[in-house]
Amino acid sequence: MTFLSEHILTVIIFFPMAAALLIWLTPADAHAAIRRNALIASLATLLFSVSAVMLYYAAPPHVRVRGGVGLVERFGWMGAAADSEGWSIRAQYYVGLDGISLPLVLMTALLTPLAIWSSYSAIRERVREYYGLMLLLHGAMLGVFCARDLLLFYVFFEFTLIPLFFIIGIWGGPQRRRAAGMFFIYTLSGSVLTFAGVLYLGWLAGRHLVDPATGAGVVTFEFDALYRLAAERYLSPQAQRWLFLALFAGFAIKVPLFPLHTWLPLAHTEAPTAGSAILAGVLLKLGTYGFLRLSLPLLPEAAVYYAPLVAWLSVIGILYGALAAWVQTDIKKLVAYSSVSHLGFCLLGMFSMKMAGLSGALMYMVNHGLSTAALFFVVGMIYERYHTRELSQIGGLARVMPWTAFFLVFFALSSMGLPGLNGFVGEFLVLLGTFTSASPAPGGGPAGPLGVPYAVVAASGIVLGAVYLLRLCGAVLFGPLRRPDESVHSPPAAMLPPDLGPREIGVLTPLAAACLFLGVYPRPLFEMMQPPLQRQVLVRVESALRDKISSESQVVSSELSGSESRVGSCELRKLGYTATSGAIAAIPLATRHPPLATSVSLVESGRDDGGAARRSESSVATGRDDGRNIVRRPSAETAEVAGR
Repeated sequence: MTFLSEHILTVIIFFPMAAALLIWLTPADAHAAIRRNALIASLATLLFSVSAVMLYYAAPPHVRVRGGVGLVERFGWMGAAADSEGWSIRAQYYVGLDGISLPLVLMTALLTPLAIWSSYSAIRERVREYYGLMLLLHGAMLGVFCARDLLLFYVFFEFTLIPLFFIIGIWGGPQRRRAAGMFFIYTLSGSVLTFAGVLYLGWLAGRHLVDPATGAGVVTFEFDALYRLAAERYLSPQAQRWLFLALFAGFAIKVPLFPLHTWLPLAHTEAPTAGSAILAGVLLKLGTYGFLRLSLPLLPEAAVYYAPLVAWLSVIGILYGALAAWVQTDIKKLVAYSSVSHLGFCLLGMFSMKMAGLSGALMYMVNHGLSTAALFFVVGMIYERYHTRELSQIGGLARVMPWTAFFLVFFALSSMGLPGLNGFVGEFLVLLGTFTSASPAPGGGPAGPLGVPYAVVAASGIVLGAVYLLRLCGAVLFGPLRRPDESVHSPPAAMLPPDLGPREIGVLTPLAAACLFLGVYPRPLFEMMQPPLQRQVLVRVESALRDKISSESQVVSSELSGSESRVGSCELRKLGYTATSGAIAAIPLATRHPPLATSVSLVESGRDDGGAARRSESSVATGRDDGRNIVRRPSAETAEVAGR
């Protein structure tokens, strides 16, 4: 294999970062060369991302069909030998792609060159610094979606704050410093708590996993090992709940989930157009991706426990964001509040814990990234010409800006979920998963934690979404022609054509084509995402749901064993139980799905009171490893028996 095919993910992540350094070495006054080189670098990253998709599908079919991880690259990043207490540290540069991260990598790789191209006329000061920061941000976002080690994930997750902080604070609107400060403080505050959870997970791995070569406990952060810790019951329900809250602090602020959303409208309003598009299109998805990649599969019992709370916060956010968007007079702030509403659907679908809801949530992440980023582009193009976003100052623009009218209506219809466009598919599946959450799946899957009340309230958010988006189109495009006086136009606006030019049409056309394609034929995306969603997420949360039903069965059985009460079997079946000969027994459950393949080998050895016993379970992940496995640390009692 060639170097590029073996290290394609490393190239995707670090090529735009290297290009940023080269741009910063370019003379500051070479604006044309800087813009051109930044666009070429981002397009090359898009080409590499498409190549990664082709390599992923060229891998053995079992990797893709079974929801495995492909294009794996792994080597030691940070490490320390065993100390006096028998602990060693093993942090890895471990990246890979599966059907969950691949659509988000493609979306990021598509949006960034469009954001850079859209900035040609908007950014005229400190051009070199701006495009360098955009490429730096590009690499960090791709790193989040490719990381398979929790510490590496956290480093990329936090690194995205730095470029966007400067993009908002330097090239934003009149309140840019306040907006950048709120964005940084909010997100960093939540991430500190998340980091505490990351450290605890590493410490827990060190307690229970050992390196067979040295016998030392291994502090590791790779996803596969941490998933196994949860599956092997080393994470108690109480510990899972605290860890869930730690991760929730960082991810919910990033989404943002109501009531942690207050930083978002100001950041969107004050950021430059490309910054708003990247913030809405990609950066908000880092939070929802964190829930999907970590909170649900790593802490399934806590996810089941907190699902009703997260769902109600999501429903409140859907309604609040829609109502707030309805009354806005600033176009950009209207679109910002729509993000609060729309991303509530993502979390609602995830915590329905049904395949329809999970796949709809991931689809919604992609759809929202495309349509909302496009709306921000359109709003920015209008602002460049009239230097106002107030609905009271502009109107009737369809007469003089037909291309603008077409794209604004198209992306508004996509955002409100018109059948035939991408938004409909995600909304339908999210609501379907939420509606059916409380019902056991026909194939034997357990009932989920949500149900019809959540879906009914959330569905009203779709109606409100249509109201505020149609109000936006009606106020801006139709009615009497209203435009600010020509005196408010700055020289850059005078250089622009009255309607969208070829460059601006070129920015919006790929997004419109993607929205149309995903609305008409979403099957390739579902075939990509559903196997890993089933294997890596759904089987874990279903196991937690079955455990909950089993514990409830035992409680009901113990309560009824001492009484003469008779309970109708129909009612019991709604709870997941069946009546047999006057007694209560749990409905037979399917066996737990085997854990994912991993480089971690968990071995338990020792004696029981009936003689010698030995049980081993090991699996090796696809991809290159450094040759070391990790085994389960024996308990103190086992070690004593082994010594005798």
